[in-house]
Amino acid sequence: MKSDLFDRRLRLNGALFYYDYKDQQVQGLEYDRDTGRLGKITNVPKSHIMGGEIELTWVPMDGLTISQNIGYKTGEYDEYNAIDGPATDAANPVDGPWDNIITNDRSGERLAFPKMNYGGAISYDWEMSGWELRAETNYNYRDELYSLSASSIIEPFWLWNSNFSVSPAGANWRAGLWVRNMFNTYYEETRNGFNSSSRPTTSPSQGRTYGVRLSMDF
Repeated sequence: MKSDLFDRRLRLNGALFYYDYKDQQVQGLEYDRDTGRLGKITNVPKSHIMGGEIELTWVPMDGLTISQNIGYKTGEYDEYNAIDGPATDAANPVDGPWDNIITNDRSGERLAFPKMNYGGAISYDWEMSGWELRAETNYNYRDELYSLSASSIIEPFWLWNSNFSVSPAGANWRAGLWVRNMFNTYYEETRNGFNSSSRPTTSPSQGRTYGVRLSMDF
């Protein structure tokens, strides 16, 4: 769905989607008879994801642009028998061999991704004394990253960025200042526990960063 309203000062787009997957790759487990538990990417025979998203862009006055977007999705395994690590460990000697592999049916279980994401930006462009100026801030929210293992759940977080740039009117170059992760928020993109969920590996992202940018059009 796409629509332009109020003399094209308001644009609203929306979409619904449904994805039917076969052999989706997910983090899983494998057991070697002699060495025991191993982390491995495994295939899910059948799964699906469905959801929707809405995007809005509003120009309430010349120079000011406000954009917003929100998305929601959910999904589950339709067919998936996965190795149960704790049950398999309990069913075999501590030092192996690992001959008894226990699986469980995870069909109907929720897929491990955030259900909701939200973002937006506010920018203002204006001219002053022969210069073109632009100030902008943007922000993003990511919902909780679900996991069956409590130690692998990543809490929701907000991120804010901003920038300010200036150029002579009509020039082909622009200089500016920028800052990313303005409030120095700690967050993780992923958290994995291939071999032991008590000590997962994480991928923390950068804290606050800032700098100077010079751009030129050719």
